[in-house]
Amino acid sequence: MGLILAPIAAGKVDAWKAFIAEAMGPRKSEFEEFNRRHRLTKHEAWLCETPGGAFVCAIHEGPGSAELMPNIGRSTNAFDKWFASKLQEIHSMDLSQPPPGKLPERLLSWNA
Repeated sequence: MGLILAPIAAGKVDAWKAFIAEAMGPRKSEFEEFNRRHRLTKHEAWLCETPGGAFVCAIHEGPGSAELMPNIGRSTNAFDKWFASKLQEIHSMDLSQPPPGKLPERLLSWNA
């Protein structure tokens, strides 16, 4: 499973909502193919508006989850390039480079 916590640039919450609406609306079939091609079985994103600013918490599950972000960064697929450009615009994420800082560290896990 992959977990991403990405700050939304100031003034870009509406742009993020429009990006998600486009991915789940007119580009839904491309988004579904994107997830299959990147070997994901689940892809969720939450908008988290906090006193410290807006963030997106995204979870990717499936065999391709660990390689998702670097694979998008290397991809020549038109949808992947569009997706990466939106991450750059909204989150200042450059997928051609490794992420700065430490990756999320799971410290608690419980299953029934």
